[in-house]
Amino acid sequence: MAKYEQEPLHNNEHGVRKGIGVTIAAVAAAATLGAPLPAMAATGSQAEPSASEKTSESTPATSAVQKARNSVTEAKQAVAEAQQAQQQAQRTVNGDEQALKQANATVEQAQSALDSAMSSNTSVSNAQQALNQANSKLSDAANQLNDAKQSTAQDQQQMAQAEHAQQQASARESKSQNAADAAQQQVDELNKSASAQNIDELEQNEHSAEQANNSAASADVAATQAEQSAQQRESTAKNSLVQAERDNATAQSNETADANAVENAQQQVAQAQNAVTTANTVVTARKAAVQEASAALTNANKKLDAAQSAEQQAREAQTKADEALEQAQSRSASEQSPAVQAAQKAKNAADEAVSQATANLDAARKQVTAATQSQTQAKNALAAANKTLAAAKTAAANVSEQQKEGALGWFKSRNSQLAVKVLTDSSLGKVNPRTGKPYLDEAHIGESTDATSLPNMIRALKLVQETNKLRATEGLKPLKVSDAAMALAMVQANSATQTVAHNYQFNDKFVLGENLSWGWPDPLDGWWTQEKKVYDDAVKSGKYPNLAHMSAYAISLKYPQLWENIGHYLNIRDSGMQVIGMGCSQNPGGEYSKADSQEFGLNSWLVNPTAMEGEPNADTPIDANEYLQQAQAYVDSINNAQKKLSDAQTAVKQAQHVLTAANKAVTSAQTATQTASRKLGNAKTVQSKAAADLIKAQQASDSTDSTLVSAQKAARAADAQEAAAKVAVQRARSADDSAQRNYNAAQTALAAAEQTAKTANETATAKTRALDAAQTKLQDAKAAKKQAAAKLASAQRLFALAHQDAAAKETAATDTKAAHAKANKAYQAAETALANAKKTVADLTAAKATLAKRQAALAADKQRLSDADNALAAAQTALSNAQSKEQSAQTAYKNAQVEVAADRTALAQAKEQAKHSPAVEQAEQRLDAAKADAAQKRTDLAAAQKALQTAQKTLVTQEHNFEAAEAALAAVLKLDANATSRPAAQSLTENSAHESAHSATPVANAKAASDSHAGTAYSVSSSASSASNDTNSSNAVSEAVPETVQAANAASAKLAATGATADAVAMTSLMLVVVGASLFAAGKKHVNS
Repeated sequence: MAKYEQEPLHNNEHGVRKGIGVTIAAVAAAATLGAPLPAMAATGSQAEPSASEKTSESTPATSAVQKARNSVTEAKQAVAEAQQAQQQAQRTVNGDEQALKQANATVEQAQSALDSAMSSNTSVSNAQQALNQANSKLSDAANQLNDAKQSTAQDQQQMAQAEHAQQQASARESKSQNAADAAQQQVDELNKSASAQNIDELEQNEHSAEQANNSAASADVAATQAEQSAQQRESTAKNSLVQAERDNATAQSNETADANAVENAQQQVAQAQNAVTTANTVVTARKAAVQEASAALTNANKKLDAAQSAEQQAREAQTKADEALEQAQSRSASEQSPAVQAAQKAKNAADEAVSQATANLDAARKQVTAATQSQTQAKNALAAANKTLAAAKTAAANVSEQQKEGALGWFKSRNSQLAVKVLTDSSLGKVNPRTGKPYLDEAHIGESTDATSLPNMIRALKLVQETNKLRATEGLKPLKVSDAAMALAMVQANSATQTVAHNYQFNDKFVLGENLSWGWPDPLDGWWTQEKKVYDDAVKSGKYPNLAHMSAYAISLKYPQLWENIGHYLNIRDSGMQVIGMGCSQNPGGEYSKADSQEFGLNSWLVNPTAMEGEPNADTPIDANEYLQQAQAYVDSINNAQKKLSDAQTAVKQAQHVLTAANKAVTSAQTATQTASRKLGNAKTVQSKAAADLIKAQQASDSTDSTLVSAQKAARAADAQEAAAKVAVQRARSADDSAQRNYNAAQTALAAAEQTAKTANETATAKTRALDAAQTKLQDAKAAKKQAAAKLASAQRLFALAHQDAAAKETAATDTKAAHAKANKAYQAAETALANAKKTVADLTAAKATLAKRQAALAADKQRLSDADNALAAAQTALSNAQSKEQSAQTAYKNAQVEVAADRTALAQAKEQAKHSPAVEQAEQRLDAAKADAAQKRTDLAAAQKALQTAQKTLVTQEHNFEAAEAALAAVLKLDANATSRPAAQSLTENSAHESAHSATPVANAKAASDSHAGTAYSVSSSASSASNDTNSSNAVSEAVPETVQAANAASAKLAATGATADAVAMTSLMLVVVGASLFAAGKKHVNS
């Protein structure tokens, strides 16, 4: 389809369809101008127009129908005229074709007449006959010459073959002669040599030498075996000595470390005991302070109780006095003056105010006491939190350095000297030739992406666990983890992030196997899973004999290409491996985002004893699971220390917030107490004044009631006594509160001191236990050192004996090897002499046989040479005869060529003379006239054919125009029928359709194209109609596609089906636009009416 769309248009039919598609869209859009109007006219709200209005409205459409009918008539007439013109043009072409055929026949007749006139001339005829005879002779001479040349060529070829055969026979005969001479010479020489040798004597000498060599070989084998045994014993003794030396060094190092640990523990115990003594002293002092504060508090409580009791008695006396006064006042109330009553009322109010102010002051003082207690507790809590924070800071400071050092700190905590040196001393490795710096410089100790970071160390150990699980599936023992192997693997993993290759930097000083991985999320997927499948497939294939039973080293030697694809898997499953270390690094800067390394050891010490003499010993490998637990505990201790520090800092902040709030509460309570005290003082002042005013009023009153006076005096005295008692209670309570605060503070200080003492005692106990353990470990280390020294002395003695024995065995083996070599040399010489003699006899026999064969071949080659000489002489004779015949034939051919040339000249002269005869001249004139007439006939025929093509095109155009006019008429009639609703329009449409039915010639392809384009036009019109319906949705009018659009679509489809030209479509479109405008005007008029 894509190819088709890119091809150019080859005929007008495609162009017509394209024009129809474009024009139909325009026609449909123009037709929609009148679309809403018939719909609006169809609504039920409009009254039916009158008959006169209908007639008036249908006039524009009727005029358009008449115009369309006229166009159909004119187009039909044009078709008829075009048909007549096409028929006339066809008749003209037929006549011109017949005339041209006759003219060509005349030309042929004239040519024949000219040829006949020329042939009737006698001179020309004779000359032609002579030329024909000469050509015949020339042909015969040429044939004879070709035969002669072929014969000569064959004889020359036979001559060459004979010469070649003679040369080969001569060379072969010469070669056979030389071979026979050489064979004769060899026989003569071997005869002389065989005569000079004694075979029996040589065989006896060879037998004696063989026996001597066998004896020497047996002695050599025995001496070599003895030497190997001695060397093996020496090697075993040396290994034992090296191990003993390492064990002794380790024991010495352990003893030193344990002694330092004991000394450190002793210092810590002394410090802890000093702390206990100091804490106990503080506790004693704090207990005494508590006792003093308790006594003071008891005394204050007693004073407060006495004051409160006196206050109670005074209150009771006041109450009685007040009651007596009230009774007296009640009795004399009628006699009291208004001034006395007012003064009494003021006095009562002042008394009530004093009571309320006193209660408020008591409540405020209680708040001060509570707030002070909370403040003391907050201070104690802050002090305890600060102490805890100080301890947490000390612990965090200790682990901070460990965290920065990562795995290096881990190895230091384990006293793993070799592992520490691997991570710190670049002299153990090599220099990177690419950078010129040690490979160790590519490590970034403790950084998060480095293999030495603690998270990466834990991840590596977990991969070791997975490695052991995979080994277990094949019945292999788990590998143990070594500190040194871990350190080596970390260095190699870091280096691998920068270089995608093995660097072999530790090969000189360590005995290791290594696996590297780049970019794998889980390196075991490649090392084990993928390579195991390759191994299993290789075993099953049968291409690698005995593969399943070979060691990894043997596979690397015998099947090196296979080893490249399974080497990592074989390293992991190697039953000889005992120790493993692993590193995981994500250091940036390399080709891959991560690299992993596995380092394997065949024994517990990993190092090369020769290259690493005097270096720190390796650690003692332990179970991988146990190693991971210890490492995780180390990491957790670091992480916990940080968490404890964070928790302690949070606790201090919280305690500070609590203390701040408590301080504010104390300040607020004290302020409230001061305010309440001030208000009480003010109330008492008012009370005193009211009492004085009451006395004055009473004194001023003319009163004779002595009982009332006595009651008033008693009441005043009771008031004064109560006031004094209250003051005493306040003072006693203040003293009691102060004593209580002092007691609380003393209790808090005592509790803190006791906790400090308890902590100091616990610390001292723990340090004492640690000292005991360190001393026990030191004793064990001393015993181990003594045992290691004894083992070292024994190993040294055994190594010296083994070395001496190996040296002696080596000397003996050297002597026996020399004797064996001498005997073997003599045996080989005797064996060679005997073999040479036997070979000489055999060679003589063979040489005689060869001589006989070569002499027979020489005789045969001499005969072949004689035959070749005779054949060559015969070939030379035959070639000479053939060359003579070829020379004669060449002469005859040249003579015949001369004769033909002469006869051809004579014929040309005769023809030239014959041209001037009347008959020939007339024939040439008739031929020239016939040729000219034929050329004119061809010109006429070409013009007639061109006119016929023009007439045919005109006819097609007029037919298309006629069909377009019919389609336009049908569309106009449809529009007129929908607009006027007159039956006459329907009949007009039917008549028009009937009249044009005979000329409808739809084309299937064009119809399909018109359907497609009509669909496009319908889509546009449907949108307009939809908009119209939406606008009139309030009137609930549901209309179909407008009639004008339907008519336009029908007309477009019919036009496309006829295959009308673009001009016809444009004309119809214009007509539909005019009709649509007319209907628009009519519809508008109908709506307005």
